[in-house]
Amino acid sequence: MKREKIAIIGAGIVGLAQAWSAAERGFDVTVFERSSRAAGASIRNFGMVWPIGQPTGELFDIAMASQSRWKRLASEAGLWVNPCGSIHLAHRPDEWNVLQEFVALPGTAASERGLKLLTPEDVRNCTPAANPNGLLGGLFSSTELCVNPKEAIRRIPKWLSEKYGVRFQFDTHIARVDSDGEAGTELRVTTSQGYSTSVHRAVVCSGAELRTLFPSTLEQSGISRCKLQMLSIESPGASWQLGPHLASGLTLRHYRNFDVCPGMKSLKQRIAEETPELE
Repeated sequence: MKREKIAIIGAGIVGLAQAWSAAERGFDVTVFERSSRAAGASIRNFGMVWPIGQPTGELFDIAMASQSRWKRLASEAGLWVNPCGSIHLAHRPDEWNVLQEFVALPGTAASERGLKLLTPEDVRNCTPAANPNGLLGGLFSSTELCVNPKEAIRRIPKWLSEKYGVRFQFDTHIARVDSDGEAGTELRVTTSQGYSTSVHRAVVCSGAELRTLFPSTLEQSGISRCKLQMLSIESPGASWQLGPHLASGLTLRHYRNFDVCPGMKSLKQRIAEETPELE
C-alpha cells in the first residue's frame, strides 16, 4: 500500500518535531522551508528544556516525554545536550516562601521532579552566575536540559533524512495550501515558484510566516506577534560556565506550576504594585 503523504511547512523546531513524529509512524514526509535553514524563533531562544515550568499531571508528563526525546537525539543524532538542571533564585522573602511551599505540597511530586531547597552557600557552590547580594536561597530541579538551538536546527534534518527518509526542500516558499480534487488526496501544496504536489495532510509550522500563508486565520486567532532577542557575552574565563539554568523570582508568576502555592497571591500583588510595567 502507498504510504500517506504529509507535508510539513516550516523546518523550525515545531516542524522538525512534527516530521519526526509522522515519520516514525510510517508516513511519507516532506518538509518545506523558505530559507536555507530555519532562522526564526527556533534559534532566538534560550535552548532550555524546561519541565519544571509545568504543573504536575498531564502537562508535566508531556514535558518529560519531550526531555527523553532530546536525550535520544543526543545519543542518535550527536546533539549536544547538557543535563544541567535549574535553580529558581529567591532574593525576596515572599519568593523564598513560595519555593518552600512548593516543595512541601504533596501534589507537586518533589521527589519525581528531583527538587531540593538550597541555601545561599549551596547556590554559590552550584553556579558562579547567581547574584549573591540579598540571596535567601534557591530551588534546584534536576529535570531541565540545555541544548544549542542553532546546532539542533542544523543537525536534526540530516538525522531525520538518514534514519527515516524524510525529504527536505529548503529555499522553498509555500504560496498556498488548497483543497485538492485529485482522487485519494485531500490537499494541494503550491510553492511560490509554481511547483505543486498533492498530499493527504499538511501541517503548518511556519511561525510568523502564518501572516502570509493564512492571514485571516492569524487575524482571528487573537495571537500577537513578538520577537525574543538573545544577549551574547564574552566568557568570564575557562572555569566559568553557564548552567544550571537560573530563574529569578519574577519567573515564579510566569509558569502555572507555582500557582498551587498559597503565597503566590501576595507575591503577584507585590510585583504588580512595585513594577506594574511588568504586568
